[in-house]
Amino acid sequence: MSAELRDRYEHATRQRSERGATTLEYVVIAAAVFVAATLLVGVIIGVINREQAKIE
Repeated sequence: MSAELRDRYEHATRQRSERGATTLEYVVIAAAVFVAATLLVGVIIGVINREQAKIE
């Protein structure tokens, strides 16, 4: 039974890689990258503001 499941899984993943990512997957990846970049910029600005407040 496990060999049959493994074969099915390999077949499904092989079809998936041949087809490529769907539009929805690209949208989700783009949204995740945007959120990560926004958070990073926010942290950097927060650190700069904190350092600026120490100087003043």
